[in-house]
Amino acid sequence: MEIVKALYFDGQKDKSLTHNKKGDKYYYNTISEKEHISLVKEPGSIYLGHLALLFGAAILIKDVILDFYNRKEILIESLIAVGCDGTNDNTETNAGIIRLLEIAINRPLQWFIPLRHLLIQLNGVIQGPKAFSGAIEKSI
Repeated sequence: MEIVKALYFDGQKDKSLTHNKKGDKYYYNTISEKEHISLVKEPGSIYLGHLALLFGAAILIKDVILDFYNRKEILIESLIAVGCDGTNDNTETNAGIIRLLEIAINRPLQWFIPLRHLLIQLNGVIQGPKAFSGAIEKSI
């Protein structure tokens, strides 16, 4: 069994292309609002895989993460930390994904959430994914 001490995940809703067969022909449809979740193992930033869901309810995402662990034979008992962005679906104290994972494995986990407000305070407003405008970026 594989050991994963820290799991990082991130989700994105986007359009996905699917195909259906009717008779001898394939028809392509675009499904919007399909949730894609990437899973990364730390340390080392090793890609574990990704999950695709029709919608991203926190309890469903928790279930597919646990199912992924079972299918890949990853030892859930080795998990000590979870990281993700600070959205409410991930970090809500009673029904967020991380809290639901803690309840499922019956023990607390270390949460790694970027401190966006602190970074904005120290560095200024982010101008874009490729813009280096803050004091931290300029010093690098």
